[in-house]
Amino acid sequence: VSFPIPLEAFRTYTIEAFGKNDTTNEYFQSETVNLIAQPGAALQSLEINPTEAFIVGPEDTLRLFVIGIFADGVPRTVPPAEVTWTSLNPGIVAVASDGTATGVAVGTATVRADSQTLQATRTVKVLPRPPLVFVDNFESGDTSEWSLTSP
Repeated sequence: VSFPIPLEAFRTYTIEAFGKNDTTNEYFQSETVNLIAQPGAALQSLEINPTEAFIVGPEDTLRLFVIGIFADGVPRTVPPAEVTWTSLNPGIVAVASDGTATGVAVGTATVRADSQTLQATRTVKVLPRPPLVFVDNFESGDTSEWSLTSP
């Protein structure tokens, strides 16, 4: 289980254990142990994933997420609530507050993620939808009635 703890809540906690010796039927108390809670490793850099971002056709979507590299060297997902998303080319790609990128028009756009004082960018390409093949009389093998259309 993981949950955020605000920095102002960090302090020293005292832990003691109590138990019963089943052989002697005596109760006992452990030594007191002080636990000092400290903030985790500092966030050092950000990366937007997936590393290759393609959307096939306007109105399709792709979920982006941020990986943080921390001072302890461990990469972890940055919670979506801690990321601010911006499309630098909103006429090509729109991006929602949860990291969902939506194709607006065919082209290439840059999406930026900000968290704390750091930022990362990712190129997102919106590709044209491939043509659709409509087939009549497929079972006969006659291709003369096949047609291509673009959405």
